[in-house]
Amino acid sequence: MAMELTCLGLGKDQETWAGPSCHLLQVGGAHLLLECPLDLAMLHLFLPAANITMRNHQHIRLRDATRGSKRADTTIDTLHHSNVKRQCLAVYHEDDNDDQISWFHLDDMQCARHIPQRNYREEERSGFLLRSNGPPENSSYSGFTCVIDGQTFLDVEPWYKTAEFAALDVSSLDAVLISNPEGMLGLPFLTHMEEFSGKIYATCVTAKLGQLMMEELVTMHEEYVQSFGRSDCSKKPFWLNLPAINGYPPFLKKALVDDDGVGRANWQCLYRKEDVEICMKQVQCLHYDEEVSIYDCLGIKPSSSGSELGASNWIISGARRLSYFSASHFTSGHSMALNVNSHILSEIFLFTDLKSDSINEVDAAIPSCSLGEEETQDQGEAQSRHEVNLVQELPQVCEAISEAVISGGSVLVLISGIGAFLEALEAIAQTFDNSGLSDVPLFFISPVAEELLVYSNTIPEWLCAERQEKLYAGEALFRHVELLQQKRLHQLSSIYSAKVIKLWKEPCVVFAVNWGLRLGPAVPLIHRWRQDARCLLVLSQAGINAKLALAPFQPLQMKVLQYNRGGKLGETEVSAIIEKLKPEMSLVSEMMRGKLEPLLGGDCKGSTDNTAFYNMWDVLTIPGPDRVEADMAAEVACSIRPKQLDSGIAISQVTMSVQQNKGKWLLDVPKLPEGEGPSFIGRVREDICWGSVTVTELVNILQEHGLCCEVISKEQDNPSAENLCEYCIDISSPSPAKVELRPHCTLIETEDTSMRELITDAVKSFLTFI
Repeated sequence: MAMELTCLGLGKDQETWAGPSCHLLQVGGAHLLLECPLDLAMLHLFLPAANITMRNHQHIRLRDATRGSKRADTTIDTLHHSNVKRQCLAVYHEDDNDDQISWFHLDDMQCARHIPQRNYREEERSGFLLRSNGPPENSSYSGFTCVIDGQTFLDVEPWYKTAEFAALDVSSLDAVLISNPEGMLGLPFLTHMEEFSGKIYATCVTAKLGQLMMEELVTMHEEYVQSFGRSDCSKKPFWLNLPAINGYPPFLKKALVDDDGVGRANWQCLYRKEDVEICMKQVQCLHYDEEVSIYDCLGIKPSSSGSELGASNWIISGARRLSYFSASHFTSGHSMALNVNSHILSEIFLFTDLKSDSINEVDAAIPSCSLGEEETQDQGEAQSRHEVNLVQELPQVCEAISEAVISGGSVLVLISGIGAFLEALEAIAQTFDNSGLSDVPLFFISPVAEELLVYSNTIPEWLCAERQEKLYAGEALFRHVELLQQKRLHQLSSIYSAKVIKLWKEPCVVFAVNWGLRLGPAVPLIHRWRQDARCLLVLSQAGINAKLALAPFQPLQMKVLQYNRGGKLGETEVSAIIEKLKPEMSLVSEMMRGKLEPLLGGDCKGSTDNTAFYNMWDVLTIPGPDRVEADMAAEVACSIRPKQLDSGIAISQVTMSVQQNKGKWLLDVPKLPEGEGPSFIGRVREDICWGSVTVTELVNILQEHGLCCEVISKEQDNPSAENLCEYCIDISSPSPAKVELRPHCTLIETEDTSMRELITDAVKSFLTFI
């Protein structure tokens, strides 16, 4: 039974915008969706939320100044620099009594959270234009774009790009397998579809962390809603219509849709918290090595991947056993390590979310979308103002953070997972202890910060062996418990929290989730520190394009450090797994062909002859097995009565039923019809003859019984019978009869019953009956 694999996303490849890894697997009549992510890299196409919010507040104050307001002399902190070239200026009108601005002050900087009282529509009041999903009055489609540092950005509320659901028959999906929290960010879009009725499987920890991650995303996205109002999700926004897209620069157009204009259906308005709650009710949580069955035809089992707390690879057992390797890592300082031994029996390996071992390829160059020579010159000047330093080891990161703090600068660490955060937090705290910096405050800012930290200390069975030993020793699993008790670590739900004014002290180290440098506390904090060369920004997410992410914050004087932590397999690890376990076939992304082929030897199953490379929209057909192994029930085995044949083969006739359970075949006792006993099985059996009839010996036997026989040999008329001879024995006395010897049967023709029985007994003497 063949399998089919369709690639719906290659992974975070900024050059092709292929999106996160996502595949459709057809096996055993079932359709499995491997991951349901959001392409968060697409957030880079939009302006940061704080840029828009602060600009809107500036416009309101400018309006009040022209009216002679008492606030006319208020200083406006202009955060947009001279390189920003706007193609349209949308001003939000508010009456004085509706203008609600909540402020928190950090030394010489003000950050504002704008709280609108209503959703805006396109209209004019007092000469001020209000923004809607439609184009502003007397403006072109380019009015939704903004050019900063040679890069073109969308100045709108972001929508989010999902997997290629439009190309799927959602009603045919039987199950969705989730490997890590990022792989489930698009699930609410899928479960919202009425035609979806499949099951969703994830480990318990992945489901919990994924839920918290979705809730944080919804909360952070409210910053855009506060600026633009709530979008109408029933229709596409104007900036995503084809006439508008055709007016965008080529690079921006390519990122939004395909060359033929396809792909608009993949952009969705972000879900709400109630959608997340509905989605989580459909998730079935599993533990490592816990196997479940899908319609009794497939077995699925998660195995530790080592990349994140609760993250998993999957073993899919059907006609063939397939191992699905998602983002994986051999060793980890927090999560259970990659369990390679669980994949020994697998015949097919599917590798996704791979990284290149070459550090020079981490920050891929993206072509700019400048609109003219002047923008290109500005871009070159901006690039000369800052560099992104790449490091591979966590101690190097800690050393750079320590140097920044000693010089009087603050540090912003953007994290991509709770496990990486806890590991980095411990390393940084230890470095500060050794450097005499124990009084430097550490902040973790997230709306789910408290819940995350509490939960991480309640899952010892999902941690590495070193962490589990701490539990047996009566120690806390992670050091954040101690840091909280010492009041060195502060957990804040928001940067606008009242606690900030009481606790804030610089220099400090701030941890926040990386939402593409477009959402959350990272945006106002970068604006605050971007002109301070002593400050440091640490990007811990591998594969992020720092050039595009940082463009809205130029000119940038603060240092930028990109830490390419583990969490994904490279070509060296992939080749090592293939050569050690020797699967019959390996499936790898086409982007890894040039790097992987030289590493694979030409012998046996480790060669490239057994490796297939897939690309976007490729449909790979995986052939079924040459033979199938099956388990046999004890009752069936006891009913076998083998007979020894002359050829040395023992054979027996057995009545049984063939069943499939969790991808395994089972030979079991058949279910009897109602009212029938065991004798029913004997009645349905037919005797099977084994052997061949020799013409000469048969004639001798018939002549011994007094029959006059004559043998006639002739060729068959059918050429497809390969000219096999057919023998005919004519019997003239004591009564006429005719015997035809065919390759697979013997035909007896006579009207004399006793003659027929005599000839039948003679033929049976050559055969074995089973």
